[in-house]
Amino acid sequence: MFIKEKIFFSLVIAISILLSGLTTAQAAPVITLERAKTMAREQGNQMKAVEIAFSQAETSLALVRSQYGLGSYYTAEDLKKDMDLVEAIIDERVNAIKLLEESIAEWKEEIAGMEAGGRAAIELQKSIDQAYRDIAEYSRQVDELRPAYASMVLRYHPQKSQEEQAKPQLRPAEASLKAAEDALVTQPKVIDYNVEETYLSLLAVAKQRAHQELVERYMEKALQREKLMLELGRSTPLSLAQAEERLRQVQETSLALKNREENLQRTFRRLLGLPVNFEFDLAEVNLIVPDKTLIVEEKIPDFTYTLTYQRELDTLEQKRKDLEDTSTSDHNNYRSAELAVEEAELNLQNTLTSLTNNYLAKTETLDLVTETLRNAELGLQIARKELEKASLQFMLGIIAALDLEQKELVFEEAELKLFTARQDYHLALQAYYLALEGISPDTASTR
Repeated sequence: MFIKEKIFFSLVIAISILLSGLTTAQAAPVITLERAKTMAREQGNQMKAVEIAFSQAETSLALVRSQYGLGSYYTAEDLKKDMDLVEAIIDERVNAIKLLEESIAEWKEEIAGMEAGGRAAIELQKSIDQAYRDIAEYSRQVDELRPAYASMVLRYHPQKSQEEQAKPQLRPAEASLKAAEDALVTQPKVIDYNVEETYLSLLAVAKQRAHQELVERYMEKALQREKLMLELGRSTPLSLAQAEERLRQVQETSLALKNREENLQRTFRRLLGLPVNFEFDLAEVNLIVPDKTLIVEEKIPDFTYTLTYQRELDTLEQKRKDLEDTSTSDHNNYRSAELAVEEAELNLQNTLTSLTNNYLAKTETLDLVTETLRNAELGLQIARKELEKASLQFMLGIIAALDLEQKELVFEEAELKLFTARQDYHLALQAYYLALEGISPDTASTR
């Protein structure tokens, strides 16, 4: 449908990124968060898969309808609705004509008892004349609609019979197309969330790696000091072994962060449809976290208006209609239709339960990250006071430079925790909003 346009737009974006990367020697292009979302929607594999599924569903349904001579997507049910509408209009016009004719007869009797040429008689005659004009117009409309209605009736029964024959193949194809249509609406929101989560995770892990390098250098200095203290007889082999173990653990953490960053980069490239070896830089994101955290209502939202629930409800109504159309004399088919209704009712209830559970889970997560955010803010305040105290002690010669460096690292770690907590709160809030719409994103990375 619009895949060619998407491919063209994707090429334009890719070329623009490459050109922007060439503007500075050897500089990797910077991809902003909003640009990343656009690229993922326009050229990423997730959206491509949805569009392909939609095209395939359209083609499959068209093939089924063509096999049974149904042609267009104008179904017997659509035709029946139009028939009922036309019939209602005809009935309304016929009744209106009847009422107008009765009114004309009454008005003529009234005029007969009035003074000829009087004002009342003249006004009543005007009403009669208007009634005749209305009757003429309504009659014209009825004359035009009746042939159309007759044509619909002649088309309806053969088409309904054809659709009944095609039903075993038609129903699954229609359901697939409806599901694909829903995905075209919901998937962009899921993609935005996945891109945002991966993007923020990459920013966080970059800061974590930078901090870890400082920690590793500090641990190396601490190890050298421990060796010197041992040579001077002011330490023990056990203390030296402990310092070596701490350095080893820090190095393992650094390696784990490096591997995590590489995995996130691969995920990011896949989401955006970029080559596996494409180099890029990310722009910082200014997350606005409200001063007052979101107050979640205890009342469970009404999920019956979501696309997911409505689609299951449509399925149930279709199964009930199939049951009504099945003859009770055909025991096997009637029982099969009954079971189909029961299954659809169960699926509808399970869908509502799933939507509710997803909302409750996202609400609980939001509560947890809100508490984590508060603790991180408090932790940074404490770390700042400790650093100020250590700085004063260092100026007074009470502690060594390495001890001050340790306090600086603690403060930087507290800053990093707050940075990550703000990101987690932001993502939890987005997931909460999606849950209100009945959407549960399949996250592309694990924070």
